[in-house]
Amino acid sequence: MNLSEPFIHKPVMTAVLTLSVILFGILAYFQLPVNDLPAVDYPVIQVTVGYPGASPDTIANNIATPLERQFMQINGLEIVTSKSGQGVATFTLQFALEKNIDAAATDVQTAISQAIGSLPADLPSPPTYSKSNPNDQPIMYIALTSDSVTPGQLYDYASTQVGQRLSILPRRSGSKRDPRRCGRAALRWTI
Repeated sequence: MNLSEPFIHKPVMTAVLTLSVILFGILAYFQLPVNDLPAVDYPVIQVTVGYPGASPDTIANNIATPLERQFMQINGLEIVTSKSGQGVATFTLQFALEKNIDAAATDVQTAISQAIGSLPADLPSPPTYSKSNPNDQPIMYIALTSDSVTPGQLYDYASTQVGQRLSILPRRSGSKRDPRRCGRAALRWTI
């Protein structure tokens, strides 16, 4: 007796088995999730350095270059994106998918520590870094401005009223206040 013999002698069983496999395949096909950006946690770290009053050229030469040299020595680093602007430099470091984000954060902290000696001595604060996920891009910006209240009162209102309500939204990746981007008594929220 070989493997194909029962299928040859029992054609009804063969047809039912074939149709059931096709039916389960069709059902499974429609249950597959489809997403333009699949739920992959990319190990991405964002580094920010503030140097108030410095021109973009000064930022690029005195801050971005020494940090980039140190970042390029990190194992598993695939892409470094650097932006130098008026008084600020931002770096986006993308690591290989296999790289643990916590290990990458430790490596970035070590690279920043090694680059501190090459950075300007009058830098107001050391570079800061944060873990980020490119899939968690903001979908809404909220700006609060007022001519009748002080910046402190507006900040308190944003923190106690707006911030608390935003924090209870389902599937919220985070919210961030950004008081330095706006003039007068203004706050900008990124959700």
